[in-house]
Amino acid sequence: MLTSALAYRRWTRVRQKSSLWTFDWIYNSLFLVYVALFSLCLWTLALVLAGIDRAQVQSSIGERFPVRAVAVFSFAVGGLLLLKCLGEIVPSLGSGSLPANATGYYTLIDQALDLDLLVPFSVLTGVLLLKRDSLGYLLSSSSLIIFVTIGLSVIAGEILLGLSNGQINIAGVTIFSIFVCIALTLLAIVLTSIKRMRPIGS
Repeated sequence: MLTSALAYRRWTRVRQKSSLWTFDWIYNSLFLVYVALFSLCLWTLALVLAGIDRAQVQSSIGERFPVRAVAVFSFAVGGLLLLKCLGEIVPSLGSGSLPANATGYYTLIDQALDLDLLVPFSVLTGVLLLKRDSLGYLLSSSSLIIFVTIGLSVIAGEILLGLSNGQINIAGVTIFSIFVCIALTLLAIVLTSIKRMRPIGS
């Protein structure tokens, strides 16, 4: 499970680069290469998850695993991201102009990726955990790592935006700081609840 979490973290770093090339850069002769890299990152992750021994994952879960806590937290993060994105999108729909945080872009790329990928991922993780599905256990540590990185990036973004316009969103920074602390605590509990697998033949 720890290996899958680290692999997923590495994949997110590559995905960030490939999605930047695919969506943010001006169209050029390497466009199909950018698209291929983005697709390769996504489907490589899917193949890695499909090839993991789910029975072994299930047997490695200890009794201290915080199933309900992680599931509820996943739902909460998904809901928070959903409200955050809609709060940035809906007010500008009738105005015909881009929101302030879309400066330098032609559309809301980050919000689109959050709504398309991260919100469903959070909900799916919570549902699978409540069902005690091995895939839910597998995704839980990965999701908590992602929640920490997302929370830190949102906090940094809010601070930078506040410094530029002279008004920092204290409530937003506080809420996401609390979520980061909760995610780190749950991640520690999850990792310590995983049983060590005995080597074959021991």
